Amino acid sequence: MEIPIIHCTLNNYNLLIFGIFISSILFLLFPKFNNYTYIVFPSLSVPYTHFIGKLTRIHVPVFLRPFVYSTYVWYHGVNMKEAANEDYKTYESIGEFFSRPLKPGVRPVDDCSLVSPVDGKVIQFGELVDKIEQVKGYDYEFEEFLGSIDPNHKPENKLYQVAIFLRPTDYHCFHSPADWKADTKIEHSGLMLPFKIHQWVSHWFSKNVRVCLIGKWKHGFFSMSPVATSTVADIVIDPGREESAASVREKTHKYTIYDQTFKYMRGDKVGEFHAGSMCVLIFEGPPHLKFCIKPGQLIHYGMRLLATES
Repeated sequence: MEIPIIHCTLNNYNLLIFGIFISSILFLLFPKFNNYTYIVFPSLSVPYTHFIGKLTRIHVPVFLRPFVYSTYVWYHGVNMKEAANEDYKTYESIGEFFSRPLKPGVRPVDDCSLVSPVDGKVIQFGELVDKIEQVKGYDYEFEEFLGSIDPNHKPENKLYQVAIFLRPTDYHCFHSPADWKADTKIEHSGLMLPFKIHQWVSHWFSKNVRVCLIGKWKHGFFSMSPVATSTVADIVIDPGREESAASVREKTHKYTIYDQTFKYMRGDKVGEFHAGSMCVLIFEGPPHLKFCIKPGQLIHYGMRLLATES
């Protein structure tokens, strides 16, 4: 099932044109500060991303594909040798190229009970104490990110988080980090702010559009949330793991909660982004759980996240 992450139509072209004009001026004069336009004009992120999303779906003529895709590969350092199909001409659109599948075996899944769900850069991990930490000095309430969900974790256990950012060079599908079962899906509307400004925008994680899958794993509460950033055209949830049809439990102007069951084994594909984004795990675990990752570490999906599990 494809979940459009833009919950509005592009109905303010003047705003978009103004934003593109301002962004272009900033890019020419101050290239490093282009993304910071959204600090002053955060609402621009939605029509801009909607516009980019439309572009990524446009059919690219066959004769242009080698030039378009090879330029992207060169600029971002993409390793096309990992792609299941290395022939640029087979990708009909930019969105299809972003979500290209990998060759079998290039991402072995560790036998650890918790592995990375994505390729990317480790942004945050560790125990949750009352609030979720975005970066030092910026945190927010648990419910603000997931919604009206009670983790109801066991008194002897703790809650933990892992946040990983997908760079333009990374493989853009997300996979199950554990053996678990989701019974709730929450679609949150919001902004499409770029990740580069998250250290200056309080509550960045909870302001952006996201889909939260919530359920349980062997230790109790477990959630996996793909979060959108600017230029992400869609978040797509793979229908192959559905065990029940979606039924609306609650709907507000900020989010819609669905009762829907998905069952995953470690390494199963969960879905994909149609450009870079963020994946956040919030889960229950034993009090002495230890991670084997570091802030800023580059990681591939399937790599172990835990040093000790008990």
